[in-house]
Amino acid sequence: MPLQSSGEISIDDIRTEIGTTDGSLRSLSNTAGKATPDAMSEFYGYSHSGVYSDSFTYSASSDPCPNGGSLVTIYWGSSGDPYTNNATIYSNSSLTTNAPAGYYWSPITSYVNLWLGTSWASYNSGCFP
Repeated sequence: MPLQSSGEISIDDIRTEIGTTDGSLRSLSNTAGKATPDAMSEFYGYSHSGVYSDSFTYSASSDPCPNGGSLVTIYWGSSGDPYTNNATIYSNSSLTTNAPAGYYWSPITSYVNLWLGTSWASYNSGCFP
């Protein structure tokens, strides 16, 4: 069950959601796919089950291959590559904010695909940055 979206959240609440009995805020944040700096508030609405994430290379306006773009973490709700599975991608682990439109290079498939902000476009460019 997801954590509450407001009010006090404890380390024990986060441990229960993730399914562990140990871990610091940093290790729990890392397990949840969150970047530093760590904050308890990052866990509002967080659900550990069924959330997948990875670091993708992103560019808003052009194909980020071979070495352009910036590294971003995206989240989605089904296993495997989000483009291949036509999954909606999000910029937060609670899956409530769609990722910005642009080009995303997937470390899963080594392909760049175009996200329109609410759906994927038919665009496939292979590269190995």
